[in-house]
Amino acid sequence: MITVGQVSGLIAAAVHFLHFTIPVAIVVILVGHIGNENSAATWSVVNRVTQISLWPNILRADTVQTSNVRLAAKILTRLGTLTLLLLTIAGIVTPLGLSDAVQPSDATIANFEYAKDLSSWGQSTPPRPNFNFSRKCGDMLLMNCPGTFGGYRTFRNATGIYNIGEFDSATIDVRLPDNLTEIFTSVTGKEGSTLSGLFDIQYRLYDGHRSNQINGGNTYIQGSFRPVERLILKNAIQAIEGLVIDTRTGTDRTGGIGFRNHTIPVGSSLGATWKEDLTWVQPFTECVDTNLTFQFTSASSSRDTSVATYLVDNGGFADLARSYPYPGFWNDTQNVDLQARAYKAAWLSNAMTAIYLNITTAKGLKDMDPKKGEKYLLRKGDTSFGSGLPVINKITMSAINGEYLDMAGGFGNTSNTTGLKLSPGAQARMSITSKNFTTAQTICAGYGNADYGNIDTIGIHCGYVYGASRLEDGRDTLLFAPNSSYIRNLYVCASAARASIKEVSFLINGTANLDNLKVTSIKPKEYRDPSTKPMWAVENMNKTLAGWGVDAVLQDYTPLWGQVDPKYNGTPGLDFRQSESLVLPATSPGVSITYGEDSLAAKTVFSAGLNELYSDFSSGLPDYTGSLDYSIYVKWKQLTKKAESTGTMIDLIWTDLIASAVVGTKSAIPRVQKGSWMGVDAQPMGVNPGIQVSRYKKVIQYDWRYAIPAILCLLLWMAICAGAAFMWVFSRFNIEVMRQMLNQTSTGRVTTNLLHPNACDPTERTENWQRQAGGLKIRFDNISHQKETLLKGGESKTFATVSERGA
Repeated sequence: MITVGQVSGLIAAAVHFLHFTIPVAIVVILVGHIGNENSAATWSVVNRVTQISLWPNILRADTVQTSNVRLAAKILTRLGTLTLLLLTIAGIVTPLGLSDAVQPSDATIANFEYAKDLSSWGQSTPPRPNFNFSRKCGDMLLMNCPGTFGGYRTFRNATGIYNIGEFDSATIDVRLPDNLTEIFTSVTGKEGSTLSGLFDIQYRLYDGHRSNQINGGNTYIQGSFRPVERLILKNAIQAIEGLVIDTRTGTDRTGGIGFRNHTIPVGSSLGATWKEDLTWVQPFTECVDTNLTFQFTSASSSRDTSVATYLVDNGGFADLARSYPYPGFWNDTQNVDLQARAYKAAWLSNAMTAIYLNITTAKGLKDMDPKKGEKYLLRKGDTSFGSGLPVINKITMSAINGEYLDMAGGFGNTSNTTGLKLSPGAQARMSITSKNFTTAQTICAGYGNADYGNIDTIGIHCGYVYGASRLEDGRDTLLFAPNSSYIRNLYVCASAARASIKEVSFLINGTANLDNLKVTSIKPKEYRDPSTKPMWAVENMNKTLAGWGVDAVLQDYTPLWGQVDPKYNGTPGLDFRQSESLVLPATSPGVSITYGEDSLAAKTVFSAGLNELYSDFSSGLPDYTGSLDYSIYVKWKQLTKKAESTGTMIDLIWTDLIASAVVGTKSAIPRVQKGSWMGVDAQPMGVNPGIQVSRYKKVIQYDWRYAIPAILCLLLWMAICAGAAFMWVFSRFNIEVMRQMLNQTSTGRVTTNLLHPNACDPTERTENWQRQAGGLKIRFDNISHQKETLLKGGESKTFATVSERGA
C-alpha cells in the first residue's frame, strides 16, 4: 500500500520535473518568436530567461564553460550547480520518510462497555439466574454443609449413616452462611476488582431443581454441562463469552483459562490497549514413559481388527528399578512433584504387569532377568478384552487399571490363562487383578474418598495414556497401512490444576465486538515482596465439622477455596497459604463434569475435568480420542510421540472441557458483590479507576534516513550563508556593487555600451538606462550565416548592430 510519504515524493518529483521543463519549453517559444532584432532591454530580459533554463547546460553554451575562468568563479558556480542538484534530490527524497501511524497515547481511565460475543459461545450462555448460590454436601445421603442447619441431624453408627429431622419442617439448607460469603468475597468482591472468586466463576449452563427435602421445597440452581465448540485446534489465545482461553502448544504457552466478562473501552475507534489482573486456572501434567510398547500387525482393512498384539519390553521390565522407588507416602502438598508421582505409579504398574506375565514374583523382583526387546503375547486377534489394546487412528486414556491384560476379577470373568498358556505352577500369580493396579492410582493421587479435604489434600489425578499408533519402520504417514507392524507407547501421567493471578494485556481494534478484542500477552503477576502475594484459603473439613458426629471425608464434603483478605488469616475451619498460586484441593474421585451437584462451579468443576480425562469419557462429553475427528487425531499423533509433550495433550483437553463448563461474570465495570447472589447487575458502562487505558491515535512518523540529502543541503546552506556574511562584512561587497554587476553584465547594456557608448552613461541606474538606451534596436545576425561568410573569405561584417529607436 502506498504511503503518504511516497505520495509526497511523487508530487515533489512531478513539481521538479515541471520546474525544469517549463522554462525549457518557454525558451523554445521565446526564441522562435522574437527573431534577431529587438530592443536592448528585450535582449537583457531574454538573456535572463534563457540563461536560467537548462538550455545552456544542454547546449554546453559559453556560460557553462570552465576554460579561462577564474578559479573562485569556477568553484562557486560548480558549488551552486551541485547545491541545486542536491536540492532537487532532497525535494524528492525527503518526503519519502513520512508515514501515517497509529500509536498508543498516554494512559488514562476510561468508560468500559460490555462486548457481546456473537459466536456460538455467546449464544450458548444464558443470563445469570436470579437465585442464591447453592451448596450441597453428602454422597449417598444429603447432609448439612458447614455453617448451615435446616433441622436435620446426621449421625453414623455400625449400621449406616442417617438423617434425623429435629422438627417437622426440617430441610437440607443449601444456602451459604454469611461468614463464608464474607470471607470468600473479601478480595474479589471489592468494587473495581477484576479478580474472580468463588462466586464469580459460574456454570455456563444451569438447571432449576426442586425437592421437598431440600431448601424447604423451593427451587435451587444446579450446574449443567453441554459441549459448545471445540477450541483445541485453534492454537491461540482467544476471548470467548466469559473467558480467556489459551490453547497454544509452543514454549510460550500459559495454558488454561482466565475469567472475565468481556468489556472494552468506550470511544476506541482506532483501538486501545490496557492490562487487567485476572484469576487464572491452568492444568499442569507430567507424564512418564513406561518403556513398554504395544506391537501389533494391522489387518488388511482399517475396519478389521488387528491380527495379534504383543507387549514389547523397551526397558520397562529390563531396566525396572529392583526396589520400591520411595518408601511410603511423601508430603509434597502445595509443592507438588507430579513427575515423581507419575514415576511411582508407572513403577507399580510395570511391576504388577511383570508379575502377571510370569516374569517375576512380588518377592523376586531383584532376581528377575528379562531381556530388552522381548515380546509378550497379549492377544491372538480377538477383541473380547482389554479396551486399552491398540486401535489405529485413536488415542486412549484410562485409569491405572492394567486393562490391557485379561485379568480374572478385572474386566471380565475370563481366566487370564487364555492365550498366555501359563504353566500350572504360575497359577499362584493369578491373584493380580485390576484392584492391584488401582492401588497404584491411589498412591499417585495421594488421597481417596475416605480422606479429608484441606489445603494439603491436593487434587491430583493419574492415569494411563495410550499414544497414537505409528508404523514400526518409522514411516510418518496419515494413511492406513494394511498388514503392517504398528507400535503404541504407554505412558503414566499425573495432572493437577493451579489457581493464580495473571497480568493479561488486551488490544481492541474496532467497534465494541468481541471479535475485535485480542489478548496480546499473559504474564505471571509480579509482587514487590512476599507480603504482597495473595492469601489463599481452603476449608479444612475435618476442623469445620468437628463435633458434628460425622467424618468429613471427601466423598461427602468438598472444600471451598479462594483468595481472601489477609485479615482473615487464622480463622478456625480454614487453612491459609500466602503464595503466588494455589494447587486446587481434591474432590471426590468420582465427581463428574456432566453433573453439577450444586451451583458452586469453582468448588468441583476443575477437579471434575481432570477426573474425566483418565476415563473412557462419559456420555455427554465430546470425543477426544480422534476416532471421530481426524484433525484432532493428527494433533495427538504428534504430541504423543514423547512423554514430555503428551502432558500438553492432557492440558488441552482439560482446557477445552472447562471452557464449555464455566463462565466468568467479573468485568472491568465496577460492581458490588451481593453476598451469594448469582445474578449480575447489567451495568451498561462504567469507569474502573484501577485500569489505565491507552487509546490509539493517528500520528505522522518520519524515517530520518530519508532526510540525509536535506541535511546535506542545510549544511551547505549554512556554509554558503556564513561565507556570504563574511564577504558582506569584510569585503567591498555592497548592494550598489551587486546592482552594477548585474546591470553591466546584462546583454542589452553590454551591447549598447560597446556599440553605442554615447547613448547612456554605463553606470546609469536601470530606470535611466531604460529611457536612454533601452529602446535602441539591436540586431544579432544569424550565426550560421556569419560562419559561412568568414569561411569563404568574404568581407567580415559586424555581428551585432545598433540602430536608432524605431529604425
